[in-house]
Amino acid sequence: MNDIDFHGATFNAFSCWATAVDGSSTPQFTGIFDGNGYSLLNINPGAQMAGNNDWSIFGVIGKTGVVRNLSVIGAKISNRAGVISSYLIGTIENCYVEATITGTANANLNNPIGAIAEKTIGGSLIENCIAVVTVEDGVTTTFAGGIAGQLVGAMKNSYVVNVGGSLGVHDGSANSTGTTENCAPFADLAAFYNAETGADTESFGSI
Repeated sequence: MNDIDFHGATFNAFSCWATAVDGSSTPQFTGIFDGNGYSLLNINPGAQMAGNNDWSIFGVIGKTGVVRNLSVIGAKISNRAGVISSYLIGTIENCYVEATITGTANANLNNPIGAIAEKTIGGSLIENCIAVVTVEDGVTTTFAGGIAGQLVGAMKNSYVVNVGGSLGVHDGSANSTGTTENCAPFADLAAFYNAETGADTESFGSI
């Protein structure tokens, strides 16, 4: 197995939010995807069907679905999207994402954007994940989160490093009623590395 370079190509999701919401026959991802530490490079997550604006690689990750040990580097997202999942019911663990938000995040409470997951629901889990996020100039991020856009599930031991922008680990909206444990945003790579080596993290804040 090797890293896969998509050279900027769009990879359409396996499924979309309608799968989880309206009982559509479109399949959810319910298996286990273990990246074994390999990377997807320069990939642009896409929509599962024409007219759907929820962009991600796996789309809906169902209750038994797990994505683990995967790096996604060089992803570009905009509008409403999550690099790995647009609608997380299951688990994402031990994953690393480097993403650029290239267009204005949807100015709608129900249509957020997150570097790893767009929306998570109760019973879902994001654990041991890191997102390094760049927000391009002029992009509005009212409903954007560094790890998850909208967090209703649980998040543990996960961090967002802001290369450009100032995102929290989730969007901070009234809809983000989930729980976080040992999660924090960092102002830049230096702040993250200092925290990893035991430096004082009080000035970095957390959500």
